[in-house]
Amino acid sequence: MDDYEWADTLRAMYPELFRGCHPANVEVPTGWRKIVGSAMSVFDLMRVKCDAEVTIAQIKEKFGGLRIYWSGDTDISAVREVLDAAVMVAESRAWKTCEVCGETGKTRGDGWIRTLCDGHAEAGK
Repeated sequence: MDDYEWADTLRAMYPELFRGCHPANVEVPTGWRKIVGSAMSVFDLMRVKCDAEVTIAQIKEKFGGLRIYWSGDTDISAVREVLDAAVMVAESRAWKTCEVCGETGKTRGDGWIRTLCDGHAEAGK
């Protein structure tokens, strides 16, 4: 499944979270799919259990790291804390995960910064 098909699948699994999010705003490298999927399950759980109005604005790779941008209309600070923590965990895990295969990786590059395992770093040289 290519990245666009996977993004469509993710949007179909969580339609309420991605309401109003342009399809081009979800770009997740293959190696980070599980990380993003875990974060989205937390978002959806909080949306359902706490009746929180939460939407995803964008998910992407930037400077070798994962970025998840969201917005929400909830006055419950605990909900915001949980969602912020889910983003922080996902972003932290991505810094140590190869964006190509999902194995252990590290940030590399002088110009174009990517998070890669040793094998994919060597293959890209």
